[in-house]
Amino acid sequence: MSDPEHRPVGLILDSTAILAYTITELSIHVGEPLTEAENNGELLALPLPCLVEAARSTDSALLDVLVGSDSVIVLAEDPLSWRTLAVTCDLAGRYDAATAALFGLDFGVPVMTREPGRYARFREGELAIPIPG
Repeated sequence: MSDPEHRPVGLILDSTAILAYTITELSIHVGEPLTEAENNGELLALPLPCLVEAARSTDSALLDVLVGSDSVIVLAEDPLSWRTLAVTCDLAGRYDAATAALFGLDFGVPVMTREPGRYARFREGELAIPIPG
């Protein structure tokens, strides 16, 4: 993983996007942004709760490939922001989606997801990049 202080975060992947990476017919939707990030010197960020949630539903060996990329960073939320996270969780409906939303807002970048409705209450619905399928 790389240091975010030297490379900007360009995109957040939520649990559904991380899981899509492991599904053959959907992997291209995550693979393309990963390649673009590498070409642009950016990072794809995986919030730790999203990675954990995805790992519960798939082969972790495939996730090791994603996490091992030089263009991917795993982010953990600041424990001191628990109040903000609690409010965001009410808006997003799930803890993992809330962390993805907060990181998207903090970095000023979109969240790639198969559940764009979870992010409809953020940035006037413009926070999410939906994955087709």
